[in-house]
Amino acid sequence: MNTRSFFVSCVALTLLYAGCTQHTIKVEQEKPLRVDVNMRIDVYQHVLEQANTIEDMVNQPGGHSFFRGVIRRLAVLDFASSAYAQSSAQFSDEVMKAIEGRRQRRDQIVEWGSKGVIGENNSGFVELYAPSGLPGSQLAELRQMIDQENRDRLVIYTDLSRGEGTTPEEVGKVYSIKLHKNAPEGMPIQTATGEWIIR
Repeated sequence: MNTRSFFVSCVALTLLYAGCTQHTIKVEQEKPLRVDVNMRIDVYQHVLEQANTIEDMVNQPGGHSFFRGVIRRLAVLDFASSAYAQSSAQFSDEVMKAIEGRRQRRDQIVEWGSKGVIGENNSGFVELYAPSGLPGSQLAELRQMIDQENRDRLVIYTDLSRGEGTTPEEVGKVYSIKLHKNAPEGMPIQTATGEWIIR
């Protein structure tokens, strides 16, 4: 075997060996990874703004159908009609239906909450807190009302989460801040740490 063929054989074997072995590729960054927290703050602030708008609509006597009737009858209130149109136009029909359902249940939520029977949890939902002493039929009606309320809230959270690029769970947590502020005296509210306090 001459030198040339020996050299070619060695190179070929080296390339063959290099091609068949595992290689570790080290990927490092010179600078630490940066995360833009401003985006999360914007989502948080926007959800709170939306919560304020929605809760204002829920807490209005007569709800959006009331305003619609007044606006139709009183053309003088052009500024009111445009303000209401802006707030309701930003929500889908499904969300508007959920807002109306919540508005219709509002007095019941306040009544049972102020008695300490139901509470606002830290995920933006209503739950039974102290139902002892309620007759079975009344407890069943209360559970049904809570289920309807939470379904409507989930519709709202899901819609807001799509617009914010986050999850309904995250929206519910942020939204609960507004719900806790609006809770009537005597209503149990769950803090971010999971502890229940009476408002």
